[in-house]
Amino acid sequence: MNILARYQDVLRNMPSPGNGFHTAILGISNWGVMAGIPPDAIFQDIRQAVPSGTRRIPDKEIHDAIRKAISDHNGGTFIPRTTPAPIVKDGKAALQRIIDKATIRTEDELLETSPIRLPLGSLLKSDAL
Repeated sequence: MNILARYQDVLRNMPSPGNGFHTAILGISNWGVMAGIPPDAIFQDIRQAVPSGTRRIPDKEIHDAIRKAISDHNGGTFIPRTTPAPIVKDGKAALQRIIDKATIRTEDELLETSPIRLPLGSLLKSDAL
């Protein structure tokens, strides 16, 4: 199935508002942009295809979906976003820095500073493991 046929198919099978419509209009917008359909035509196609549902669909919601699809596609070609670099580069070193900065050194200190009072028996069970 080519892109234009897929666009037309998802338009025909659009869920009603309140039943996944918001996600569907983004998908339809993506297919429309990839098919090279002008944004105004995509808007009109979606607006005319909206089945009755439990909520009224504002024009802004459809325009936002079309704008998102246009920003995600460059001339009909999808450009994936790069994965951001992890905040913590060396997990073991970060854990050690946290441990080094800790002021609590014993279970008694932990019990005293904890906002949640744990029963003494629960600590004894953990020692048995």
